[in-house]
Amino acid sequence: MLAESTDRDRGFNSSALSVADSLGAALALSISGAAFAAAQRGGHDPFLVVFAIAGGIGALAVLAAVRTRH
Repeated sequence: MLAESTDRDRGFNSSALSVADSLGAALALSISGAAFAAAQRGGHDPFLVVFAIAGGIGALAVLAAVRTRH
């Protein structure tokens, strides 16, 4: 993204990437924590649920990476 940015927009785009990265990590952590607690209350293996969520996020990341490749 930064390689495609003009000099004028590079600072804004860099900040946007940083915010998006932090937001993604915070959302993944909060969703995993809520799923862990719900699985534990429901009598399921909470680690399996969290690993399944992480695997799903990883699969989505691979799909996005393949789609945006030059």
